[in-house]
Amino acid sequence: MNMLSTCKVVPTVVPVLANNTAEGTGEAVDTRGFSGITMIANQGISGDTLATGTLLWTITFQECAVTTAGSFTLIAAADLQGGGATVLIDAAAEDPTTIVRHYIGKLRYVRILWTQTGTHTNGTPICGVVVLSDPIQIPQTQTTELGTPS
Repeated sequence: MNMLSTCKVVPTVVPVLANNTAEGTGEAVDTRGFSGITMIANQGISGDTLATGTLLWTITFQECAVTTAGSFTLIAAADLQGGGATVLIDAAAEDPTTIVRHYIGKLRYVRILWTQTGTHTNGTPICGVVVLSDPIQIPQTQTTELGTPS
């Protein structure tokens, strides 16, 4: 069986040239029906000169139990494989980057959040996706570029 029938790729942050936290706030991804949850954060080269403590991005991997409009919290270290739930990007040598985490927690919703520190005048290209795998039911339906199932 190929990946198109056993995985579902869901955007949490659509590709954007971000310069504020609102643009980097991921949509909630419903993980119900899947036991494999991989979160991928992509950050391109910043258009601004990043600096420790004054001009940076903080990428966090978050979870929520009840609803997509619920209160998201940082994923605990015990529920995340591949590294920590918080990544600071505060120097040119740290971007571009792709950060991959595997979620093994039990809460239903996940998302990725980019939080800005300082004034990002020129912006930074970012996007985040969640790959859902090991479904309870196969095959899975993928959403095309136009938003309709294929």
